[in-house]
Amino acid sequence: MGITEVTGVIAVVVSVLYLGLQIRDNTKVLRSQAHNNALSLAQRPMEMMMRTRAWPALSIGATQTPMP
Repeated sequence: MGITEVTGVIAVVVSVLYLGLQIRDNTKVLRSQAHNNALSLAQRPMEMMMRTRAWPALSIGATQTPMP
């Protein structure tokens, strides 16, 4: 086994390790984006409800109505 083959093996191993790290980091980013998207979708109905003209009246009425 010559020096060229050893150098080639080392380069392949380093490349595979680097690729593994890149895939791991990319997976973390994708999970974070998916979590952020889920939170945005969960908040969307509340945003739409608050944009309606009836929302202020409903919220004031709900806080002023006594509990039975």
